[in-house]
Amino acid sequence: MLIRRNHVHGFTLVELMVVVAVLAFLLMMSGPSFAEWIRGSRVRGAAESIHQGLLRARADAVTRNQNVSFRLMTSPTGRLDSSCATASTSASWMVSVDDPTGKCDATTPSVAPRIIAAADAGDGAAQVSVSAKSSSAAAADTVTFDPAGRVVGSTTGAIATIAISAAGGGARRYEVRISPVGSVRLCEPDLAASDVRACS
Repeated sequence: MLIRRNHVHGFTLVELMVVVAVLAFLLMMSGPSFAEWIRGSRVRGAAESIHQGLLRARADAVTRNQNVSFRLMTSPTGRLDSSCATASTSASWMVSVDDPTGKCDATTPSVAPRIIAAADAGDGAAQVSVSAKSSSAAAADTVTFDPAGRVVGSTTGAIATIAISAAGGGARRYEVRISPVGSVRLCEPDLAASDVRACS
């Protein structure tokens, strides 16, 4: 009587090594593009956050019928707290009626600095470069909107443009532009003038 043995087929060591090598190659090839995608999304997120903060400041100035300011803020701790100060190179921002310097952690909306909204740049801040300038190209950290939604002191140091890019370069660049009449626009300076997203 013949006894049949069922042979169990599996992977040989060589086949397993080939599969591991192919997977390692694919991961190595996708690594740089994934890192670039993360860097680009952080830059885009910072640009959109700043844009939304400016729109909020303008809308609140009109709604409240009083001057409301948008300020770029920084803090040694990396979070908006009682050590905060204005800075033209920070991705963190605050919308308030009064100057929030040193009071960014205030929670009473009816007492100075009367904070309306704020956004912390978060952990990705080190990978995002921000540079705010006035219409005369000097560093600026604040823009104030009046009850009609116009910029107060547009020729005396208010923010006119905010450039946002990746700290190490390589990702798309963005700009937020504020006109003296109060319009706020997010655009991309590297695009051709025929593109609706271009800054020109």
